[in-house]
Parts: sequence; C-alpha cells; structure tokens
Amino acid sequence: IIELILQKVDILKLESKIFRAFKSNQPQSSFGVNSSNFYPQPDTLIKVLVHDQLFSSRGISLAKVHKIRQAIERHAIALRAELSRLMAHHGVSQASQLLIGASTSKAMCPNQVQSSEAEAMSNTMAVRWMRINLNKWSCKEAIRWLGDTGWTQVDLKILLTAPTLTKQIFAMDDHISCLIAFPPTIALATLEPYLDGRLIAQDKASCIPAQLLLGDVGFDEGVQVIDATAAPGNKTTMLSAMVGKNGKVWAFERDPERFVTLQEMVSKAGCTNVECVLGDFLSIKHSDQRFKNVSYIMVDPSCSGSGISNRLDHLTASNSRDDRRILALSRFQTTIVSHALRFPSVIQVAYSTCSIWREENEEVVFRILKKPEMIERGWVLKDVQLTFAEGKSWNRTGQAKSEEEKLLTDQMIRFDPELDHTIGFFAAVFKRNSAALFTKLEICSTKGPQLMTTNPSTTGRLKYFEATLTEKQQCWKGIKPGKLLYLP
Repeated sequence: IIELILQKVDILKLESKIFRAFKSNQPQSSFGVNSSNFYPQPDTLIKVLVHDQLFSSRGISLAKVHKIRQAIERHAIALRAELSRLMAHHGVSQASQLLIGASTSKAMCPNQVQSSEAEAMSNTMAVRWMRINLNKWSCKEAIRWLGDTGWTQVDLKILLTAPTLTKQIFAMDDHISCLIAFPPTIALATLEPYLDGRLIAQDKASCIPAQLLLGDVGFDEGVQVIDATAAPGNKTTMLSAMVGKNGKVWAFERDPERFVTLQEMVSKAGCTNVECVLGDFLSIKHSDQRFKNVSYIMVDPSCSGSGISNRLDHLTASNSRDDRRILALSRFQTTIVSHALRFPSVIQVAYSTCSIWREENEEVVFRILKKPEMIERGWVLKDVQLTFAEGKSWNRTGQAKSEEEKLLTDQMIRFDPELDHTIGFFAAVFKRNSAALFTKLEICSTKGPQLMTTNPSTTGRLKYFEATLTEKQQCWKGIKPGKLLYLP
C-alpha cells in the first residue's frame, strides 16, 4: 500500500535535498564496513515514516522540529488524498480493509503488512460491499453461485451487527437491488466472480449517484448519460449496466494515467456501451452535436475526501480541516455542476462528493439553485426517495440551518460512516421540469432573453417566467427560489 502511495507522491524526489543530506551524514561503521548495513536507506526510511504518518495513532516518532519529520508532514494532505483514492478504487470504506487486501491480493504489496496485523484490525471494520455487474451477471445467478460455493444468505441486519461472526455469509442490500454485503475479511483474490468482473468492489455510498439518477428510469430505454469525472470507473460501469445495451455512456477523464485505469475497468466489466473520452469535461461545448441526445449527467468531482479520511481518525494523529482548500474545491464544484446544467438536452444532473463538509455539499447546491440563470432554465431538486428499491427510503438527508433550507435538504442524501457502514457521502439530483418548454434560450441583443419553444403559443419571456415560477412554487411548496438564501 505504501509503495502504491509513494508512486504518486514521490517524497524522495520532492525532498531530495534533505534525504541526500541524511545519507551523507550517516556515520561510518567502526568495523570498516558499509554503513548501509546498519542504517536505513532513504527509500526504506520514507516508507516507515509514511506508514506512521497515515496509520499510527502516535504519528511519526521524531521530534516536531526534526527536518525529516517536517519533510513528510509537508506532504500529509497529498498522502491522505492518495490513500483516499486507493480506498475508493478498491471499493472499501476503511483503510484497514486495504491492509487486509494487501495480505490476500497480489495486486497489493503483501510484504508491507503481515496478515496477523490485518486480522487484528478487522474487528474495527465495516462490511465489504460488492455490486453485481448486470452486464455480465444477474442477481439470481449471483445468489445461486454463492449458495453453490458454500455461502449462506442472511438478513442484512445480522451481517451489519456481527460482520466477522463467520466468513461465509452474505446479505442483499435493502436499497440497491444489485448490491451485496460481505464480511470485511473476504479474500477478493480468491473470489472468482470478482476476478472476472462479474462482481465489482464498490462501496454502497458510491453506488448512490447512479441509483438516484437512473433508479426510476426503465431499463434499456436507450438513454444517453455523461459521466463527467469517470476514473477509476466503478460508477461508470454501474451507469452502463443501468442504461442497457440500447443506451450509451460517455465517460470523461482528463488525466492520462487515470484514463488508462478507466479503460481497463470498463473493459473488464464488459461495458460495450461506454465510450471513454480523454479530455476535460469543462472544455466540452454545449453545442457539441455528439451529446445532443444526452439526457442525464453524473458529476462526482474532486473533493476533500473527508468522508473517507475521517474513517482514519483511529489510525492517524489528526484530521485537520483545510478551509482554504475546501473553499477552492467548493468553487470548482459549483463551476463543473453549472457547466453540466447548461446542456440543452439534459433533464437531470446528479452531484455527489465523498466529503462531510457542508461547504462542498449543501452550500454548492444552494449556490447553484439561487443563480438567476438556473432559475430561468427551470432547475429544481428531484425527489430522490422514489428511486430506491420498492417500499424503501433513505432517512439521512442533508444538513439544514433553517426551515426554508430543510425543504431543499430533505431532497438530498447523506451517508454517515458509523451508522451506515459506508464512507461519508453526499448526493443530490438536479431536475429540469417540463424540459420540452425550455428547448432553446437565445440571448437577443435588443430584446434580452427570448424563449424559443416547440409550441409557438408559449413563446415569450412573460409566459416563460410565469411557467417557471409556477413549477418551482409547486416543487418547493410555495417558497420562491430567490428567497431561499444568498451565499457569498
């Protein structure tokens, strides 16, 4: 695990001056042999110190003024971010699940953590969530295979209460029909359906954006979806399964290395209806004819990752909050979601983060909804409770500071790591009412905004704004959009 993190955060290269000095200052052995036999080499030392920085409750065991400790701590945020990315990629909600994965999977670094250490940590872990890949398997086939190979199906409450009671139990999730909960000690390296792509390791919270966006859309209706920030590809493959063979998913990733990961994931999952695009979603023009039939967009942008990193509190010395970074991320999140909402054919946009901070979640949604542009375009919040499995709902909603806010936050979803056995997560879906009415909005130099619709009798600004206001008042129970709140 540490080696994988250091491949992305190369501290030896970034702090080469300090570690060259460390190596040159090593004393000569009194026996006349190479001192490297007695003192750790820089690369080995870095691995040990990074392990302590990320996983030790005491942190790095060096004085605070020590230059080597300071060198590691300068990159603490980047290290934690890379750890969070690894956790998301492997579909785990706690770092200790990566440690167990390291002792059972060849894809990890088995020498970093002994299996006994991993087993000792398993008592503090949540369940392991696995999604049935409907592109390759059905729920019935998955349940039958598990039964034939010695697994026993139990009620989800039983597994959540005592996940380590036995290694051979599983449970179907209550809210997402294709999601399975396993004990945290499951060895993925020996699970055949995981190796061939029939099962995908994906946290329950990570499945929510696709569920909220398409859970009430009929299977195989031929809808087209954009995944604006697709890598590593777990959410993309879920979208692929939900739109069916007649649908299409456009998966965007701007980083070349992550793009390769996305392609590999899509290929392994058998997603023939996904087109991967190496490029920045923000650079795509709304008039691009390739996307004229896209109706849905999923936006899961860069975030602080606090919903993942806060699960490390029992392993790390601190979980500091970087307000400047959160503010910058919030602005970027507002920008990319707003960009998605401007596509003329789009009727729904899902927004999600693995952050626990209100600034990245509810406040981003509020800021977008109060924009005059978005009010004019008819964007409101979708009643996402109707997207879950029949008869099920989610009772953990967004954080509200007033009764007016609560009318909106009741349409948002939050996951609590301790209560929901997942990562910390937030999701909401923007919905455009009467999409046919808002076919095209042109800006005229002399007359201002002019609505061009498919129905000539409704053409004109007055009827346009009256219709918009009526729909929003109905959706928000009579509260006018402009009165909700004004964020800086």
